[in-house]
Amino acid sequence: MSRGYHVFAVNLAKKWNDIKEGKPVIIEVQSLDEGCTHVVKAIIDSPENQPEGEALGVLSDDGRLKDEKWTIKVLEVLDPDEIELEEPVPPGTPVQYGT
Repeated sequence: MSRGYHVFAVNLAKKWNDIKEGKPVIIEVQSLDEGCTHVVKAIIDSPENQPEGEALGVLSDDGRLKDEKWTIKVLEVLDPDEIELEEPVPPGTPVQYGT
């Protein structure tokens, strides 16, 4: 059984409009099973709306795990060399997402 993934809150916030509409997003996540980062195409939602998803923990910009419950359904693991990711947000930038 998978232990799940972690995502930084700032990455979640950048994709929030698509996430809240249930659209697949391309996002960088950390695999807790493999201990490495992947770029994935996935659907992110609450455990109530996506019970079949794997656990997704949200990290603050300093790496602390936030007390939030999300799930992720990975549709595809992408080659990071073939994907153009958005520019990183400077540390300390306020992030807004959620219902």
